Amino acid sequence: MFVSVWARFVKTVLIAGTGYLEVLRIIDDINKADDCEKLKVIGFLDDNVENRSRNLYGHQILGGFKDIKRFEGSYTINTIARNTRLRRRTTDLLTGYGAIFINIVHPGVCLSGVTLGTGNIIGRGTVIEPGTKVGDHNVILHNTVVAHDSEIGSYCFIGNNCSLQGANSIEDEVYVGSGTTSVPNIVFGSRSQIGINCAVVLDVASDSVLISSPARRLR
Repeated sequence: MFVSVWARFVKTVLIAGTGYLEVLRIIDDINKADDCEKLKVIGFLDDNVENRSRNLYGHQILGGFKDIKRFEGSYTINTIARNTRLRRRTTDLLTGYGAIFINIVHPGVCLSGVTLGTGNIIGRGTVIEPGTKVGDHNVILHNTVVAHDSEIGSYCFIGNNCSLQGANSIEDEVYVGSGTTSVPNIVFGSRSQIGINCAVVLDVASDSVLISSPARRLR
C-alpha cells in the first residue's frame, strides 16, 4: 500500500485539557512551515465532564485521561496551564497512564543556544535568548522575552508580553502574569505567583504572591 512521505513522518497528538485552544493555531502554523515536523491532532482528553459541550473547532473529546492507553504511539501535550500545581498533578497523572509528551513551539520561535526540556508550549512572537535553560512542562505565551542566561524550572506559566531580563532564575511552579517585567539577576522562588503588569526589582520568595496597582477611576 502506498503511503505518502507526509503521512510517514506525521506525529499524532492528543491534547489533554480544553482550556487553551490557542494550541490548535500554533499546531496549524507548525504544519504550514516547510521545515517543521508535521502534527495531526486526533482529539482531546478531559476528565471534566462539564467540558464535553465546548466548541473544539471540529475536534472531539475522546475520553478521560485514562483513555490515553487507547492511543499507543501518539504524543500528548497538557494544556492545563494557569494553575501550575494542577498542571503538575495532571502531568503526573498522564505520565502514570503512559503519556509520551511533546513540545509545541511556534515555528517563528528561535531556540538556537537554548536548552529545552519536554512538554512545553511556546507561543508566537516569543524570544528566548541564547544561554537560557527551559525545563519541562512550562507554558510561555505569545510575545514574551526571556533574556540571555536565564533558567526556567518546570511547570511554570509565563503570560503574554512579559519581559524577563538576563540571568533570571524562575523556579518550579511559578506563575508570571501577563505584562510583567523584571530587572536582571532576579530569583522567582518556587510556587510564587506574580500578578499582571508587575515590575519585579527584588528576589521573590517561594510561595509569595505579588500584585500590581489596579486601575483607578479618575472621573
